[in-house]
Amino acid sequence: MFKKGLGIILTLTMVFSLMAISFSSEGEVKPDPFMQDPYAKDSFIIQLKDSVVLAKDSKILEGIDVKEVRNLSESPNLYVVYLQKENEQDVINAIEKVKNYPEVIFAQTNNSYQPLDPVVDPLNPPKIIGTTEDSIVFESLEGYTYSYIVLQSSLSDYEYAQVNKMTDNKIKIPSTDIKYFIDYKIWLEDGTGTMFGNPLTLHVYRENAGEAVFVYDGAHKYAIKMKADVNNDGYIRLDDAMVVFNHVSAKTLISDEQQVWAADVNRDGKVSLLDAMGIFKTVAGK
Repeated sequence: MFKKGLGIILTLTMVFSLMAISFSSEGEVKPDPFMQDPYAKDSFIIQLKDSVVLAKDSKILEGIDVKEVRNLSESPNLYVVYLQKENEQDVINAIEKVKNYPEVIFAQTNNSYQPLDPVVDPLNPPKIIGTTEDSIVFESLEGYTYSYIVLQSSLSDYEYAQVNKMTDNKIKIPSTDIKYFIDYKIWLEDGTGTMFGNPLTLHVYRENAGEAVFVYDGAHKYAIKMKADVNNDGYIRLDDAMVVFNHVSAKTLISDEQQVWAADVNRDGKVSLLDAMGIFKTVAGK
């Protein structure tokens, strides 16, 4: 009887453990672990000529202890190759081996990108210079463009590991007003599609419906600009209404361009008592 009971307990423990692996705390299916970080330490990036298809048993990978091969992009023809063991020297050896094949345009690890232009520092990831009402804005570098993939997201309309090209050095954020998160991997490219510098992992999230969207790059937290958030802290509170009241009464004038934009709640081109009242109504939920 004791052995039977112990068996049931062990079985249930295994079932719940598998459920914990497959689902997040909110019941969302977690993404493929390979796609959570296609630039992991046990992998390298390889670009092939357009007509070449790479698979685990391809001649290019002969003699390399490969665990998985994933296609990141068809144009450029990019793959990520995962090795069986997380060993830096094994990755380096594999890269040197595949570089001997004429079909290979380049192969490199996450931390070995080499720029052709000294303006791009290979030790520094893409730099955020600000946010707008609907976008994250990156530093503009002449001759270079940004590409990115979505690593994981709570929203269903994103395809993991699909390479996207930035327009005007910006990533547009979703217009939905619900709670959500998106994790991006962003890197710099030259005109040939060659990657440079260390990529940037970006966590974009809204903590609660109706609040601002935040951007976290591992060192800094940014709030996406939002109407009525006059002090730009990511929340709409009475403090914001008081800033507008003080401005209208000439007690403390608003001079910052972003604050003036956020304070003009009704978008009539000026900051007035109507805007302060609009913020009060927002806070009160009316």
